[in-house]
Amino acid sequence: MELKSLTNLKMLDLSYTYDLRKIPSHLISSFSKLQIFRTWCTTSGDNPKEDNVLNGDNENLIEELKSLRHLNILTIPPIKSLFALERFVSFHLFQCCTQALHLRHLRESNVFNVLCLENMERLETLYFEGCG
Repeated sequence: MELKSLTNLKMLDLSYTYDLRKIPSHLISSFSKLQIFRTWCTTSGDNPKEDNVLNGDNENLIEELKSLRHLNILTIPPIKSLFALERFVSFHLFQCCTQALHLRHLRESNVFNVLCLENMERLETLYFEGCG
């Protein structure tokens, strides 16, 4: 059975899949009724390059998540650039449903402006790793 056939899926929790290296493109967006999506995988440079939304700075994953109109709770892998963070927090759906945010190796600035997160309505946990 293909995961894409789970069209009524409302919750996908990948929080404890620490060795997760690949999520195929268009898989997450195929769960149009998804309300809860959690993943905390720590992606590394040896992830499969093709057909994988975990590559880069989660840009592909973020694009897929934008199509999920019923999303209420969201936790995503670490964001690794201020540009990606700005794009993420500018999308209204993510402002309303993000519970935890992990920022890793943000080296573009020595100062982090926490005000960029002021519209994150459900943010409960903020992790900084190797920043500054």
